[in-house]
Amino acid sequence: TAPRSAAPLAMPDPGPGGRRFPTSWAGALEGRTGETAVLGDREWLVVDPADPTGESADAILDAAAASGATLAGVVVTGLEPERHAGVELFATGLGLRVAGPPGSNGLVPYPIVELESGPVPFGDAAFIVDASPPPSADAAGDDGAGVRWADRAGRLRLHSGGASER
Repeated sequence: TAPRSAAPLAMPDPGPGGRRFPTSWAGALEGRTGETAVLGDREWLVVDPADPTGESADAILDAAAASGATLAGVVVTGLEPERHAGVELFATGLGLRVAGPPGSNGLVPYPIVELESGPVPFGDAAFIVDASPPPSADAAGDDGAGVRWADRAGRLRLHSGGASER
């Protein structure tokens, strides 16, 4: 079975207080560029941290310190390396919660809160999650053995919404 193509990185406009951090090691591949978004005002969400080198993490931590913000957690919208290669720096190194798409548990080496559609459960960013479930084995055309691991989880899309309800 051919791998499911990654949905385009549909990062919402970070809005007031939001920032984008360019990465030069997206998905742990030197020369590949990417972008990590930080959403929120005082309690930031780090979205799709793709840089596992620490350079982007340092830039995000410096920006948070300069603005008096704290990091509330990490959201990954999919399990492709260009979306989550740097998560362990934040999750393990900083002790942050990680949220991701349905079907992610057991596919990543860190604890992950699987999100359903609705408000993001931490941070002060007013974004809503649209979650799509993982593909079924029937949709994959087999028992899932031919599906690459990153495609075994669902997908998340974030969009501007009302104030998060926690």
